[in-house]
Amino acid sequence: MAELFSEQIFNVLYPANNQPYRLATGKPPIWYNKTGNQIYLRRIQVFFGLTKDGIADYIATVRRNNDGTIVLSRGIDRYDNPNSLHACNAVDDFGPHWFTIGPGDGLWIDTSANGFGASLMAQVWVIIMWSNQHWLFQVLPKQRWGYARQRVAQLSGIYYSGITLPVKYPPAHLTELLQGRRNQQ
Repeated sequence: MAELFSEQIFNVLYPANNQPYRLATGKPPIWYNKTGNQIYLRRIQVFFGLTKDGIADYIATVRRNNDGTIVLSRGIDRYDNPNSLHACNAVDDFGPHWFTIGPGDGLWIDTSANGFGASLMAQVWVIIMWSNQHWLFQVLPKQRWGYARQRVAQLSGIYYSGITLPVKYPPAHLTELLQGRRNQQ
């Protein structure tokens, strides 16, 4: 069974002076996959922070290290102190797809902020969520599909055996799964 893991991979604090953030080596920060296995990146979240009462324009791009593929790229204009976390937060959920990060490969961030003020400090942090397998559910033997269909239907509010459980938004992919397996039992 696949498990989900998460980690904060970047937490950078830098002057909001329109210069890209770099380490002392002159290179951007890189996070490496040290699990020894291929991982399947499912979700990435970026938070943009700034000195109180600051005004700034941000950009942050996270790329896969081995080929430069853009995993996330966001810009934000911040004109006042945000009144909610969502005002300065960016989330990309790749489900049901993923980005593959091989062992020893990684992600790097390129970020800068153009601040309006003498001593503004910008902060960007990145959290990722990944799994160790590309499928997030366990495949059941053919003889167990009847029970599996019934249980998925009960949990998702899909009509099954004359019973409908209320659900606000029935997941379409579960309906397709149930209909596709009906004739295989």
